[in-house]
This record gives sequence, C-alpha cells and structure tokens, in this order.
Amino acid sequence: MTDEVARALRRTGCAVDYRTYPGLEHDTYPGQTVGIDDGAMPDILDWVAGRFAAGRDTAK
Repeated sequence: MTDEVARALRRTGCAVDYRTYPGLEHDTYPGQTVGIDDGAMPDILDWVAGRFAAGRDTAK
C-alpha cells in the first residue's frame, strides 16, 4: 500500500524520498537487530538532522 501511495504522490509532481529496507520487519526482538528502526536509524537520524539544519538557516 505504501508503495502505491509513493507512486501516486510522484505522479502528481510531489518530491518523495521513499526508501525500503528489504529483510527488515517492523518489530525488534530482544537481542536481535531486525527492526526497521534498527536498519534505517542512520537514515532517520540524517533526515532529522537535516530538518533541524534547515530550520537554523531560515531562523536568522
């Protein structure tokens, strides 16, 4: 379903940064790194840092 939403948004001209992480699930189990947050965390942190950096540039 999310794949179709991303395609539909792109068809309307929206810029969409949509990433998938094959092999990762939504849940993390104790002692195992299998959850999407674990595998995507570097991208998540970069995205958040980018939002804060953009806010600093416009806050002047």
